[in-house]
Amino acid sequence: MIAKKKRKDPVVFDIWGADDVRTNASIIEKTLQAFGFKTKVVEVNALRYCVQYCIEIEIGTTIEDVLKRQADIALALASPTGKVKIIAPVPNTHYIGINLPKRKRPLDQEHVMSIVTANDKIVKIRGLGSLVEKFPKKRLSELVGDALRFTFRYKFDVVGVILFQNELKIKPKEAIVVFRELVNMGIITNPRSDEEKSGVVIGDVDWNNLKRYTIN
Repeated sequence: MIAKKKRKDPVVFDIWGADDVRTNASIIEKTLQAFGFKTKVVEVNALRYCVQYCIEIEIGTTIEDVLKRQADIALALASPTGKVKIIAPVPNTHYIGINLPKRKRPLDQEHVMSIVTANDKIVKIRGLGSLVEKFPKKRLSELVGDALRFTFRYKFDVVGVILFQNELKIKPKEAIVVFRELVNMGIITNPRSDEEKSGVVIGDVDWNNLKRYTIN
């Protein structure tokens, strides 16, 4: 009989939300225990689109029993997609894997400000890559038009990156580039970090300049 190596704690890789990883491991164990399963998270793997929690189950517990609790685990973990994926077994192991989709990293105010106030043609932000270089002009024109119409329609005096991202249903990098373009056009003035951190970066709307543009 081969003795198993004991792990004191789950292996936590250098990924965003390491504290959340430990919390989620505990949630998985407690959720399954509530349904009568004796399990332990023995390994945590940072995959590209998800974090995989590997659990050991006691002899006598079937894989089908764990699969039935998939929705309950997703609910307990507050999965960002409403789902988790169970891999049973994880290849080359005797573990069951619970794959939890990664949550999006929140935008960093300091780095967004560096993009908004930069004058060079190539601007980079951690995690978002080059935003200005080779950004499709047609796409930029469409997004700027949408932002102008949205701002004009709702009579905003102050707008922000997160506001554009949420209301225009666009990606974070697109919202940043659009905001920066409106700053360059003189429509948004006084760009600054939002003290309440609700908009990451915000700015005042110059209505005199805004009215110069034809908005259909």
